[in-house]
Formats: sequence, structure tokens, C-alpha cells
Amino acid sequence: MKLVWLCGSVGIVAGALGSSLEDEETVRNATYGRRERERQERNRRRREHRESADGDRATRSPSGDGHR
Repeated sequence: MKLVWLCGSVGIVAGALGSSLEDEETVRNATYGRRERERQERNRRRREHRESADGDRATRSPSGDGHR
């Protein structure tokens, strides 16, 4: 039983260390399937588009002349 506990613990620590040494994209590629990666990429692009649109609206004045 102690050997099983030790092996499990070592495996967890090794996995945590290994994943911290890799960049986020590499970990995602190893973890998720193609469809999940495509979904995440699509969501990231949508979020960036919304944030960009929100930033554009915040810089415009109500009069539309570009001054606040």
C-alpha cells in the first residue's frame, strides 16, 4: 500500500512540474482533442472581438466627434 501511495504521489508531482515547464499552448494540445481546441480558439477570438468593440465604444463621445 505504501508503494502505491508513493508512486501516485511521485506521479502527481512529476506531472505538475512537467506542465509548469511547458507553455500553455503545448499543454492544451496534449490535454484536449482537436474539436475542443477549435472551440477554445473560437471563444478566444469572440472574447477579443467583444473587448475590442467595447474599447472602441468607450473612446467615442456621445456626440460622435471623438472628444470626451
